[in-house]
Amino acid sequence: MNQLLILMLLVLISPYRWASAGSSITKEEKDALVRQLREKKFKGVVPVTRDPEEEPVLDDEGNPITESEPSDGMKLQERINALHQRGDCGVTAESGWTVPIPAYEKGKRVLKVVYYHHDRAADGKSLGISPPFTVFALPPDPEGKSTCAKLKADPKARFGPYMSPAARAVYTAGMIYDLLDQTLTVAQLYFKKAAGPEVKVVVEKYFKDFTFRTQPGMKVIFMELNPDFWNWVEAQTGNKLVPVKK
Repeated sequence: MNQLLILMLLVLISPYRWASAGSSITKEEKDALVRQLREKKFKGVVPVTRDPEEEPVLDDEGNPITESEPSDGMKLQERINALHQRGDCGVTAESGWTVPIPAYEKGKRVLKVVYYHHDRAADGKSLGISPPFTVFALPPDPEGKSTCAKLKADPKARFGPYMSPAARAVYTAGMIYDLLDQTLTVAQLYFKKAAGPEVKVVVEKYFKDFTFRTQPGMKVIFMELNPDFWNWVEAQTGNKLVPVKK
């Protein structure tokens, strides 16, 4: 295995100019290679381990490049998934969940996640979303306690597919991580009631991705979670969240 990794690294390094025969590559060349490896431009190769006493490799903005860590979106999904294990409020391991909506709970900033029942046929095929709905309010602090409540809804109502056919055709886990990252950014802007051209660009992208990647039939629920948030989105972008007519 070590010989294979060495061979792979030699193949990758070969395009770079060596300082002189028998010598190591220059610091600049080494830093460039480490940067590319850590950015995962070469698939299947492990990141280079640096001596902690060496000068750190810097990115294009002059910031030290560190070992990759889970994004904030990934960490948020871990919190959402962990609620499955609580065993209260009717949430089970089979429950589906929605992308959080920024809101207030008793005057405190939270992210509201809705867990729903996912109807399936005997062969496992999705038949859509139905109540009961459970809303969890997640505080910004991961150590904070989440609260839950039932959301009133007609038990016979159906809220469409969990994903549109267009989104399902291109779905990847990365799409959700990215949307969760955007959600955290937009939540901060919303809580500050930010406005302006730069805010518009960020919120427009969020709105486009949110409406494409989330449950289309749940828009009425998303609006109910916090109408003020969607009014703010509309004020920044001109885009209005329109519930699907049944």
